Amino acid sequence: MILNIFIAKLQKYKENIIVRNSLYGAIQFFAPTLLLLIFTPIFIQRMGTTQYGLWMLATSTLGLMGIAEFGLGTTIAKFVAEFSSTNDNKALSTIISWGLISYVLLGAIFIVPLYVFSPRLATIFKPSETVSIEQIGDIVRIMSLGFIPLLLRNGAMSILKDCKNSKPRFFLQLGTKLVAM
Repeated sequence: MILNIFIAKLQKYKENIIVRNSLYGAIQFFAPTLLLLIFTPIFIQRMGTTQYGLWMLATSTLGLMGIAEFGLGTTIAKFVAEFSSTNDNKALSTIISWGLISYVLLGAIFIVPLYVFSPRLATIFKPSETVSIEQIGDIVRIMSLGFIPLLLRNGAMSILKDCKNSKPRFFLQLGTKLVAM
């Protein structure tokens, strides 16, 4: 009964883009929170408090690393959409090339130092009887490597966001540019 009412209201609000997007935003916020509340006790029981704490440190840090993208993905997506709509393939090629170069540089700036200096960075966190500096260093290394898929995802999403309407010739030009790099 309640589910049917909810579905009927959802169908009514589906036509209103503001309400629909707000609803999706609320779901996007509450679903992970609810899952975290459900699974935290299970994780603690299976992993133990020390290992769970290290895991939470790693995942929290990876989440914060998204800030290091500096809005580059949104900027690239904006210009890809703009240049696609005006069929300005030269500008489109330029923005995509610079976007890829920027993501490679971001990766080099963040990933390499984090990985190389992980033993020194591990000393920032005080080891305990159950967690050694080596374990903390390993976590920092894993976090640095976890930044790679984050950059790849953001780079690919920003570039492909509006390329779906582009001509196949554009993809050939993009492929040629990538091979030339």
